Amino acid sequence: MKYLSLIIIAVLSLSQVACLSYGSREYDKTVQNIEILAADSHNIDFLKPLKVNVSSNKTWQKANLFIESGDVVSIKAHGRWSPWPDMNLWSGPEGSYAWAGEVKSIRGSALMARLGHKGQPFEVAIEKSFKAKDYGMLYFAMNDPFDYLHDNQGQVSAEVYIDRLQSQKQSSKAHNDFTVISYQYDDQKRQGRISASVGENSFAVRKWLLHKIGEIAASKNVAIKSSKSQVEGGAYRVMDENIDQGVLSIQFETVW
Repeated sequence: MKYLSLIIIAVLSLSQVACLSYGSREYDKTVQNIEILAADSHNIDFLKPLKVNVSSNKTWQKANLFIESGDVVSIKAHGRWSPWPDMNLWSGPEGSYAWAGEVKSIRGSALMARLGHKGQPFEVAIEKSFKAKDYGMLYFAMNDPFDYLHDNQGQVSAEVYIDRLQSQKQSSKAHNDFTVISYQYDDQKRQGRISASVGENSFAVRKWLLHKIGEIAASKNVAIKSSKSQVEGGAYRVMDENIDQGVLSIQFETVW
């Protein structure tokens, strides 16, 4: 009888945590910058996956993947993690509706992702495909209240398949020798910064980044000047650029 009482108390405590711990409201003003695609609508047979490990005890984790507008992305995940290992609450990346989460619209402990710092989080779970409607770095996290991540355990592995637009594939071949490590854009200020590892050819990296800035500017409904070349794309102004410890950063402003 004593053990039964302890079990009932534990279950009631768990229910209170799951019911009373609402998601953070910081996501109410985020932007829906992706289009979720139907399951199995994206053929990934010819794509090579990029593997990312996602920890259960960290907030948004950068996948070091720069997603471009128009990219079709598929994610497959596996592994086990727990928001409360002392209570033996374990699941895969699918999570559980019985548990609380940082984002209330997503199942607790499910694998979730977002495109860029201001992108609206979306549920990945075991598998998800989407089409990007903006440029941004890809982030992952477990959907557990971020104030209570310290005791979480486990991780999941995500395989990310990126299918780039045919028109972008040629220019993206130059991207093989370096990595975009950060990108941010402020829609209100119309300013952004993009950074990449330089590698051995800083001139090629700079040319590629300027090409992307032109595409980004055009995608922000910036009027394309007739005097600009196709490579430059939308109208923009380079505000600052520097190379520090092998990383080239370019700060830019879209102009219209």
